[in-house]
Amino acid sequence: MNTQTTEPDSTEQPYRLNLPAVLDARFAGGAIVVDVDTLPHAPEQPIVRVQLPGLELALFDHEAADLAAALALAAATIMLADEQSEETGR
Repeated sequence: MNTQTTEPDSTEQPYRLNLPAVLDARFAGGAIVVDVDTLPHAPEQPIVRVQLPGLELALFDHEAADLAAALALAAATIMLADEQSEETGR
């Protein structure tokens, strides 16, 4: 995974650490950008903004954490299956 980050700006919101994260996802059609933002109609409400080619998500913190856990589980499942098939020669 190729990840690029920017240095945090001390004038920005205090929870912005190494964001935005830009992930190279060539099979998804381009870069995926993950950042912290606020809702336009509720600037006091922080959200996680995920920009994918052709799609943008605005997630509350618990939704982003659940998505991250689901992605990690799916990736681990594939990695474990690959590891097991290498061990058995299949």
